[in-house]
Amino acid sequence: MKLLTILVAVIAVVSTVLADEATEAEYRRMSRRCMSKLGTRVKDVEFLIDHQMPTTRAGKCYLACLYEACGLLKDGEFTEETCREWTEKGGMGREMGDDLYQSCHRAVEDTFDRCDLATKLYRCLRDTYLKN
Repeated sequence: MKLLTILVAVIAVVSTVLADEATEAEYRRMSRRCMSKLGTRVKDVEFLIDHQMPTTRAGKCYLACLYEACGLLKDGEFTEETCREWTEKGGMGREMGDDLYQSCHRAVEDTFDRCDLATKLYRCLRDTYLKN
């Protein structure tokens, strides 16, 4: 049950709008794949339940894996292009991608470690979109 709660939290963090059940199932598969690939334990991603920040390297790298799997990061980079492609693919439109990039690019600039970058991006997404 705890893993299911975490998966729901993952979906909320990765996408502000779920287009359909297929999208939700795809995010669940991505999450499981990242956990398996990295050997991430459930306790490493429990922070997602309450929208807290990751406290372990495994949790930070899990976010990077998830963001790369869904296309929000490409080769560990957050760009205007990845934002546009990701929001268009999710049915949120190009303008949402531009807004997302404008809201969060400063938070991650000059961050070269993909896990740290993903954590900073998560903080921005959480603070900008989940609390409004």
